[in-house]
Amino acid sequence: MCHRVGVACGRSVGRTEWRDTVAETAKEWGLLRLAVGDGKLELPRGNTRKRWRRGVGTVDLIAAGALSRRLPFAALAMTRPILRPLQIQTRLAISLAWVAGFVNAVGVLTCGMVTSHVTGHASGLGRDAALGAWGPAALMGALVGAFFLGAFATGLALEFGRARGWGSLYAIPAALEVLLLGAFAIGVRRHDPASTEIGATLWWMTGVASCAMGVQNAIITRISSGVVRTTHLTGIVTDLGHELAHLAVQRGLLGRTLQAGGGTLRFGTGWPRLALLASIFGAFVLGSACGAWMHIAAPRLSMLPPILLLAWIILVDLRSAGAREFSAR
Repeated sequence: MCHRVGVACGRSVGRTEWRDTVAETAKEWGLLRLAVGDGKLELPRGNTRKRWRRGVGTVDLIAAGALSRRLPFAALAMTRPILRPLQIQTRLAISLAWVAGFVNAVGVLTCGMVTSHVTGHASGLGRDAALGAWGPAALMGALVGAFFLGAFATGLALEFGRARGWGSLYAIPAALEVLLLGAFAIGVRRHDPASTEIGATLWWMTGVASCAMGVQNAIITRISSGVVRTTHLTGIVTDLGHELAHLAVQRGLLGRTLQAGGGTLRFGTGWPRLALLASIFGAFVLGSACGAWMHIAAPRLSMLPPILLLAWIILVDLRSAGAREFSAR
């Protein structure tokens, strides 16, 4: 399904003002990151223009600016399909939240410790260091470091792929997460469910799973421009309360109208974002329930479902990238 969007303006501006205008417009439209396939576009000089000419690169937030008719381009013509629309991002965020909940549940039941709770691990590090328990403190520090290492490796992979103009930027980090979860799954398979021992084996298993969660969090952070997280729910619950307060005021549910400067306060529609946040929360809880059930029903195979789901996501992304490159020729 293709559509053409056009806008014309006789004013020329610098690169910084162009980027600021695009970002502001995209924020108003509630769009996070968009990409386009082939077409003709007048852009400032730089890597974005080079990738556009090759037909396989990413153009950030262009569609939002075009739809708003506020971009200061001399001319703009764009053809859809859009490569990574908001609907796909939403499905990906919900799927990854399910994976995170699943992995955390299996981690707790197998290793006795959550895998993506960096705040808790940092608190444990400070507590154990103060008590002189250097062994547990080292474990807490290692888990924080593993999460950081996963995020760092993902950032490097994404920047390298962007510089090379890869059609699928997220396949390699996602494949890295699959490998890490595969190593964790091997540890789970070899672990005796009836054992209560705590030692080096469980520590490296928890570290590998924490690294995988760091990879996943970095992926969704880049895709959503920092708006969405899937490996922890503190920010999700905070945003849920914030968005619900906006809706309560907007719909007059508080029984009175707020005034500002002699006029009524206006809020943007928050239902789509509220639904997304609630879906991520629900997916995480559902993933935790599925992980716990799977660990009880088949403990040695409990990590199979999230690995298969991630592999399917990678396959879909690679097939989409291949289709985009073919259509760009």
